[in-house]
Amino acid sequence: MKDQTWEAITAKVNSVNTGEIRPVKSVEKKWQDMASNAKLKEAGCRREMAAAGGGTVQVFENLHEDSKILEMSAPVASEDLHVGE
Repeated sequence: MKDQTWEAITAKVNSVNTGEIRPVKSVEKKWQDMASNAKLKEAGCRREMAAAGGGTVQVFENLHEDSKILEMSAPVASEDLHVGE
């Protein structure tokens, strides 16, 4: 199921991509990199807030996009996961 999901995502990416056709692993790696960078920025933002005593924080570039990525990459319980069976 996971492979089918990445194949579907890759097909959509390639349908709007005007450049090279990306393989599934490339799209998956790009997503992992984007999620990792967003998490690093969020951690930096939290450190800034702590250092500022909870006051104002420097606004990071692409904060809205990063928050969407973090929202989408949050762990989700799978209905296919049967724990303890």
